[in-house]
Amino acid sequence: MSRGTTHRTVRVEDDLWFAAKEKADAEGVKLSDVLRDALRSYITTDACTASGEQLQRSRSQPTSATKAPGIRAG
Repeated sequence: MSRGTTHRTVRVEDDLWFAAKEKADAEGVKLSDVLRDALRSYITTDACTASGEQLQRSRSQPTSATKAPGIRAG
């Protein structure tokens, strides 16, 4: 583990993980570096930030598909 980092656990589909690992290996980079770069890009991109804010709002307000049966919106 790199100094100054914390080990994290995430869930990723096997096919996505192995494809990304294969590409990183072919480019001579570590997959963890690719993931950190992707996260940095995600939080600094205006479009992604707006999308993330919209996603956060939608998670806080369940849709009819995520509400328990028999519960109506107020």
